[in-house]
Amino acid sequence: GGKSPGPAAPSPPPTAPEDNSELQKKQESKMKMKQEYVAALECEEASVNSRLEVIKAKALDMCQEIVTRAEQAYKDMDMWLGARFLAEMSSVGKLIQIAHYCVEAATKIQYELVLEQSDFYINSDIKVIPDPVPPPRPPAVEHATGATLTVSQLRRLHKQFLQVAPGGLMMSKLFSDILLDLTSMTLGDDVLPDLWMHLSLSA
Repeated sequence: GGKSPGPAAPSPPPTAPEDNSELQKKQESKMKMKQEYVAALECEEASVNSRLEVIKAKALDMCQEIVTRAEQAYKDMDMWLGARFLAEMSSVGKLIQIAHYCVEAATKIQYELVLEQSDFYINSDIKVIPDPVPPPRPPAVEHATGATLTVSQLRRLHKQFLQVAPGGLMMSKLFSDILLDLTSMTLGDDVLPDLWMHLSLSA
């Protein structure tokens, strides 16, 4: 009954000594390449670490410089703000002095007081109270001088001639008669100048 055993597996042929030495050389070459690769990686790692240390040192220097500049900027800003505040307080003090003087002297502030940030000045171009109204002009009084007619005398003479000659034309005889009548009948009425009051036909 039992099965008969099959043919036995063929045994590997014995390796020649030359093949062993070649295999050993390949393994040694692989090991050497691996060692060189590891050494190269270690060298590159050291180089990268060195560069990172340089970058880190430079970054720390830059951060320290930025911090120093920021501190100086804050100091300058604090100094400028203090000077600006003192200048503004000085301008406000000047304004208060002027207002105090006007209150104590019971005088009005005539010109505009301007306070612009840290500057204070009096604007003499703008008045805050109007100028007093000038007194009314007296009526013009015209005085007769010599032989010159005044405006009122001319109006009376024109009215007289208009009644006699509305058209504006009259004979010379009528004109001289009107003048003689005015000199004789209106004595003291200031109708004609004084020199005209002594006219005669012969003159």
